[in-house]
Amino acid sequence: MRKILLPTLTLTILLSGCSSDKEKEHNKDSKGNINISEKKITKKKETTEKSTTEKPTTESSTTEITTSEIVTTEAISTEGTSTEIQSTQTAKIDVNNVQSQQQLEAIIYSNNYSEREKTLAYQSAVDKGLIPMAPATELYAAERYRDSVNMQNGMSEKDIMRQKYESWIEAGIFTEEQMEEELAKFDY
Repeated sequence: MRKILLPTLTLTILLSGCSSDKEKEHNKDSKGNINISEKKITKKKETTEKSTTEKPTTESSTTEITTSEIVTTEAISTEGTSTEIQSTQTAKIDVNNVQSQQQLEAIIYSNNYSEREKTLAYQSAVDKGLIPMAPATELYAAERYRDSVNMQNGMSEKDIMRQKYESWIEAGIFTEEQMEEELAKFDY
């Protein structure tokens, strides 16, 4: 019973506190784009007056300043978004016929393609000789592409694997002995 009562009371207190805001919204524009909110800001000024025969008294006066905030919102055009969606769909590159490394990068780093399509594009680029084949230790096409670029820039397959194995050692997946055994396989 306590498990139900305590959260219920807490929720009730929070909701009653949130609903006690006294902010007025009115005057919608004919287009429905402008909201005007009025808030009252109070400032207190304290002054101390001293009389020669009486004790000092403190007076406080309150001034109210009315401010208006204009919040504008723009209507969302459905025509612009539909043409934008159509242009991104028509701009898809054939993943089985990648012609340049720039096309491959556009496919791999885009959110418009599935991982399978990215892998097909990577394999197409390798088959055409655009990039060298990276070691097949990575599942994702973006990581394979990065390894291929490293190989293009002069890193050997052994160096790439050394980097991977060192990160695996730091993560506790591999030991240094296992790394040395695996790297010895690249000494052919």
